[in-house]
Amino acid sequence: MNSQNARAGWRHALLAGCVTAVSAFPLSIGFALMAGVPPGAMVLASLYAGVINALCGGRYGVGGPNTAVALLTGAAIMPFAPPESDLYLGYVYALCVLVGCYQLLFAALLTRIDLMDYVSTTVIDGITWGIGVLFILGSLWLAAGLAQPGGAQWPVFHALMTVDRIIDGTANRAALEVAAATLLSGLLAARVPSLKRANILIGLAVGCAYAAFFLPAGALIERVGWVSPPFLLPTLPDFRQVSWPVIFALAGGAAPAIALVGALQSLSIAKALRDPDESYLPAREMLGQAVSNLWCGFFGGTPCSNSFNKSSVMHMIGGGGALAHLFAVLVTALMVYGLTDWVARVPMSALGAALILAGLAMIAPARYARHFRRGWLGAGLFALPAVLVVILDIQTALFVGVAVSILAHFVHFSQGRIVWELEEGTLFIGIAGVFFFVSSARLESRVRSAFAETGGSGEAAALELDLRAAHLVTLDQLDLGWLRHIAAAGVPVCLHVLAGQRQALERLFADAGLLELPGLAIMVEG
Repeated sequence: MNSQNARAGWRHALLAGCVTAVSAFPLSIGFALMAGVPPGAMVLASLYAGVINALCGGRYGVGGPNTAVALLTGAAIMPFAPPESDLYLGYVYALCVLVGCYQLLFAALLTRIDLMDYVSTTVIDGITWGIGVLFILGSLWLAAGLAQPGGAQWPVFHALMTVDRIIDGTANRAALEVAAATLLSGLLAARVPSLKRANILIGLAVGCAYAAFFLPAGALIERVGWVSPPFLLPTLPDFRQVSWPVIFALAGGAAPAIALVGALQSLSIAKALRDPDESYLPAREMLGQAVSNLWCGFFGGTPCSNSFNKSSVMHMIGGGGALAHLFAVLVTALMVYGLTDWVARVPMSALGAALILAGLAMIAPARYARHFRRGWLGAGLFALPAVLVVILDIQTALFVGVAVSILAHFVHFSQGRIVWELEEGTLFIGIAGVFFFVSSARLESRVRSAFAETGGSGEAAALELDLRAAHLVTLDQLDLGWLRHIAAAGVPVCLHVLAGQRQALERLFADAGLLELPGLAIMVEG
């Protein structure tokens, strides 16, 4: 039985590694254009990050270049040097080192506190769904054999323009045929349980076979072409060429931004995709990212982070772990070093269709229905980052999602449970949980509505407040003017507190001028 499980684990890891490598390959080429570096540098970054993740990363976090980091890299360095020049690459390597240093600092901080403890998994699922939509929208041009959109193009607009060109017949017909063969075969394979995990590879294989045997002679379609990065080669940045003011500008702007985006993405992936019984070690995840970036700075790579796109693909297949990461590295290395001529013939439209298949799997409604069964808050936490990913970008959605999660956590944390009962003219109020700003405001509103002295209905003539089950925090910032007002008007007010709460309350009441009022009594129990 154990041997069967071991063989199944090897098969799943091999399949996950193959699909992840194949789906990541066209992304690396596109990211190289965004970042202004040669494609070989992006492939090297994927190889390095894969090995380092296998050694010290999480189960599903697939490292390497990604959209946000590639865009930030290009935007930071292009004003200072021509893309792909020696000076430009020197700045890229220096940026890698700076990002790695920042992430070492983050790793030290994460041993004390983890920001992701306050981020809802609903937000992460929303981001994943939005990325699945972007997978589809951003791959249509590739599947249709059209030119790559510029970095400033809005994905939805460009997708609509691509669809319009497909409808009016100006798209590449041969590329569309290859993409259709890839999509149809992949969708059919996904409906067969035994083939479901490999549907992307099956679709890609059918697309390549269709291009090789069924396209008419002379049909022109774009292919991957020859990509072969150098072997391991030290590339210490040449600080005799770079401008130190530029280095300082990168250290104060782009480097911390890339480090923070990479940290949030990596920790989000690690926490969202791990198995229920799998440990989550944020400091270790961050250390892996730091080592990846430092290594890339000295060995010809580019700034990198764990990728939602590639990690979601690996998770969708059901593979993961160090073995799957190493298989992905081996398959990538085999493609660029051993099968260069074969890879060069792969149609780009087939790769585009394979990415659409990955996107369709990521937006499957059954995976996210539970969030909409939790009411408007769950639906909102899911929908907001999902929409922001599509209409803006991943990093904005991530920052907003983190902020909204923390805000929702704060609001929930700050709302103590208030139970009240009116009996024979006495208003009994019991507070359980955290007594915070929001708790105080809610309490004031309810008391004012019951007493004539505060403009209320006058149904109550006495107040008993039970604070024994309340956790009193930030007392210095609570406004108790309403309590002083009704006590000064002669309304009997009795507080039931525990012995441990008395000293803090008496100090607060003394500051508010409440202890001198004869109508106030404090009953200490326990």
